[in-house]
Amino acid sequence: MPALVNSGYETENPELLVPSGIAQALGLWPETREASMERYKVAGGAEIRVVRLRGSAKVEVLTGNCVSVATLCDVVVSEGEEELIISDKLAGSLGLSIIDIGEGTWCFKEEIGKKVRKSY
Repeated sequence: MPALVNSGYETENPELLVPSGIAQALGLWPETREASMERYKVAGGAEIRVVRLRGSAKVEVLTGNCVSVATLCDVVVSEGEEELIISDKLAGSLGLSIIDIGEGTWCFKEEIGKKVRKSY
């Protein structure tokens, strides 16, 4: 399932922002263990309400010939979002390196200078 890396989504721990419909399809929400309601500030200073599910997912990046390190992260469920969004700390934990944001090119850290991958 494609996800966006957002360097402006700054977190203390690895987080994956998930639309509520996808969280439901994955069985993460509303049937959940420990959840907490939180307020997040988004671009422009607006606040949204989200539900945080601590340590509720293992995430990895799959490409045609490579798999990243599996990383445990918090899932943050948002009713207003339509795409999966990877936080700065989750991107780092997964070993992702952005080459050109505008062109949508990236690689794994160990591939820097050796390989360029194109986003969806």
